[in-house]
Amino acid sequence: MDTESILIELDDLLASYQWKAVEAAVAQQEAITPRLLEWLQFIADSPWEWMDEAGPGALYAIALVAHFRESAAHEPLLRIAALPGITLEALIGDGLTELLPAALWRTSGGQDQGLRALIENREAYGFGRSAAADALYFGALWGEWDFTEVRDYLVGLLAEEDFAEEGDPAWGGVFHTVLSMYPQEHADFLREWTRKRPVSPLEDLETDLDWVLRQDRQTFLDEERERSLERLPEDVHGFLAHWAGFQPGYWEELDEDWEALPEPDEGPVDEPLFSGAFGAEPKAKATKPAGQEASKKKAKRKQQKKARKTNRKKRK
Repeated sequence: MDTESILIELDDLLASYQWKAVEAAVAQQEAITPRLLEWLQFIADSPWEWMDEAGPGALYAIALVAHFRESAAHEPLLRIAALPGITLEALIGDGLTELLPAALWRTSGGQDQGLRALIENREAYGFGRSAAADALYFGALWGEWDFTEVRDYLVGLLAEEDFAEEGDPAWGGVFHTVLSMYPQEHADFLREWTRKRPVSPLEDLETDLDWVLRQDRQTFLDEERERSLERLPEDVHGFLAHWAGFQPGYWEELDEDWEALPEPDEGPVDEPLFSGAFGAEPKAKATKPAGQEASKKKAKRKQQKKARKTNRKKRK
């Protein structure tokens, strides 16, 4: 399989996990890496233009550069992680928490300046900042950076009143990263912090803190390393092969479920889908598009799949 064929397969919207294409990409790492970097640069520069035509290629590209530990991918990944919330969620979905932290660390080349700049960037999406905090944690957990210094640095961010706006998910993200580092030395501060700054009515952070600190430190951190291997797999397929959207038949079942839904009404929507803490987009009225005939939805998906293969040259 040549490079162009690999890229087309990796960006096939409706396909299940592309085992052969991923294997071919790994076998041709030197040839495929510049093309993956072009993809990531394009995504960082023009994410919505990418999404107009692309399938899951962004996820494959992130997984592959993470597997390759490609340091040249770190800069575009940092820019992608700093995109507004509505953009980043639409672009990589669950990859924001399940894939991006590992990729940010494994492409860092041991340099943490970019990660810290992203964590401290109040204009970035809170979950993007949290991904950078997790990346810093991975590096500390596996001895690339000083564990105590990283933990104390993250605790210090929580102590800053202007670290993020009220309700920004960066607060909870960094707090949970700190919990993963067994912060016994900061227990009093963190307990007081949980009482003054509730992150979510669905979470009892003080109980979480107490549960962690009841564990033996060494046992807890050893178990953290074991758990982290699920997000830092040595087998390239471990990044994506288990994802629901890559399982055989997923899209066919989704189409059947979609066809069973009633058509959406036209008219104004009272609230936007994302606003405030979810990104820099201002609140504004939106209008739902007219519903499409159910019988045409599946045919449109197939047309889009075919069109992507012929339009791929626009990004190559």
